[in-house]
Amino acid sequence: MPSSGTDRRGERRSRRWRRFGVALAVVTAISGAIVAWALAGVSPDPWHDAGPAPAQPAGERSASIEVVVEPSASRIDETLSISVSGLVPSEEVVLSLSTEDAEGVEFVAWARYRVDGEGRVDPSTRAPLGGTYRGLDGQGLLWSGRAGGERSFAHSASWGRRTYRLRAESGAGFAEASFERRYPWPRVRHEPVREGGVVGELWLPGPEGAFDELAQGGAAILLLGGWGDGPAPLRSALLADRGFVVLNLGFHGWEGLPPNLVQIPVETVTRALDLLRSRPEVGEAPVGLFGVSKGAELALLAASADDRISAVAAWVPASVTFAGIDLRDPTPGCSWTWRGEPVPCAPPRLGLPEIRNTVRLLLGWPVSFRHGYLAALEATPPEARIAVERIAGPVLLASGGDDRLWPSAEMAREVEDRLQARGFPHPVVNHVFREAGHGLAPALWPQGGGPSRFLIRGGDATANHLAGRQAWAETVAFLDSALGD
Repeated sequence: MPSSGTDRRGERRSRRWRRFGVALAVVTAISGAIVAWALAGVSPDPWHDAGPAPAQPAGERSASIEVVVEPSASRIDETLSISVSGLVPSEEVVLSLSTEDAEGVEFVAWARYRVDGEGRVDPSTRAPLGGTYRGLDGQGLLWSGRAGGERSFAHSASWGRRTYRLRAESGAGFAEASFERRYPWPRVRHEPVREGGVVGELWLPGPEGAFDELAQGGAAILLLGGWGDGPAPLRSALLADRGFVVLNLGFHGWEGLPPNLVQIPVETVTRALDLLRSRPEVGEAPVGLFGVSKGAELALLAASADDRISAVAAWVPASVTFAGIDLRDPTPGCSWTWRGEPVPCAPPRLGLPEIRNTVRLLLGWPVSFRHGYLAALEATPPEARIAVERIAGPVLLASGGDDRLWPSAEMAREVEDRLQARGFPHPVVNHVFREAGHGLAPALWPQGGGPSRFLIRGGDATANHLAGRQAWAETVAFLDSALGD
């Protein structure tokens, strides 16, 4: 019997649903493959989030437990000694450290320790069993404070000091102590600079009106941040508090400057040096460069072109000049110009890692640019390698062995090798922090925040802070020695 019209319509609907199911399965499979491919080879930044401090049983203040913090008042980038005594041997104790930021939000760090046989806990000799930081770090409670989510600690330029509260809680009860951390703001002054093609912030040692009491002709530092970095007032103020004149120099992204890091004149640095020389606070005193990431690339390049620069400190540096950075243009041209002409640069390499990064960005995931920079480094023409042997003073390099933004450790070694091969007459210091990433963090104040939504920098929080603190202390000592009398 011939099929009825109803049966034929049912068969057509059935075929359409089968085709739709097959298409959906294919799309799902392709999408899954794309996601898996985008994830492959790009591990996220390790991030440790221990959550809030564990609730402790209600107890009473203990007369036997003693919490000691030394010194009781210190500058915010100086280390502390923390110890707790009078505890029960082998029990567990929780130390929590809290303070409020400029917006009144409480930041808390905590760690749980096993008490030693003498009833003591010293975070500098005993790693925590759990908490907001990992591993052996006597300063871990200072920097690992968080307020939940991705909130960062807000400082205030009006602060002279800030109070921290340390609490020790165990089964025997609790004890507390407080201490102060001093900010440099009351002891320095600053002014914006917008003249002669120079955009920046000038930081001077001494409070307002104190210049007449200071010796003129003090050593100066030009501070160069990385791509996308804005002004760095706290770092500048800490250096000025040590007696340096500091010009935190903008070269892109700041108000009145090009938004993208493409074809930026190296003369930006030489003009800033001219400006510093014209200031009575500097005069003919030595001037050093302190650059980070792309700022380190610019620092090494500028110092190789201007022999008035007496020393260079370069964190997570480059050994060559790379292509510029414009997120809307995958081939933006070179980063720098000199005397109106582009400085030759390593050509950008558009391969599978870059396509993978594009997919990850579209999915809202952070990216690593290490593979692209490695490929560009291998294809670098000789004229794009920075002539660091022309630098007229000592060089300090600091890099991370787990840098996933670009291969800073390999490039720092290349800079060191080139200097040695060409008989460089000045001291060279090269620190490679094996477990650290691109974000060396010298902060000894609450960290807050979380992993970057955009960039995978490498390392973990503890490794980056340990490396950053050592790099900061050695950089300050290096600049003091290289630029001092």
